[in-house]
Amino acid sequence: MNVKDDIFFLIKHLSKCIELSLDKESAKLGLTPQQGRLLGFLIRRERENIKVRQIDIEERFQLSKSTVSGLVKRMESKNLIYKKKEKKDIFILPSDEGKEIMAVFIKKVEAIKQNMMSSLNEKERESTIENLNILLEALRKEDS
Repeated sequence: MNVKDDIFFLIKHLSKCIELSLDKESAKLGLTPQQGRLLGFLIRRERENIKVRQIDIEERFQLSKSTVSGLVKRMESKNLIYKKKEKKDIFILPSDEGKEIMAVFIKKVEAIKQNMMSSLNEKERESTIENLNILLEALRKEDS
């Protein structure tokens, strides 16, 4: 079978290409991929009114305490995040500067998505979404 006909390979390859493109955009903004993911996570949680502690980051990203500690310190030094102490807990929050950088990043992501989607007509987009959802559901059934 030709790899261009292997849907599993194509999905995996597409996912990797998207990831590399997003990582490249993160780098242009002075963020490592991990910093970008963490900043996005913190911003989403803040919007949901959910307070985030270091242990929440460790669990969410499956990283060690020391890795998260270093990541948080580096991001604090760049003024992307800050810590806020409440009673006995210390919460990690995105700074205004971090939010501004993420807003720029989101615009870049939207441009990437628009560029990808512009190569498909409306019917093709709908069909692609429908088919990908069918494949996702099949994988979910396999996992349960």
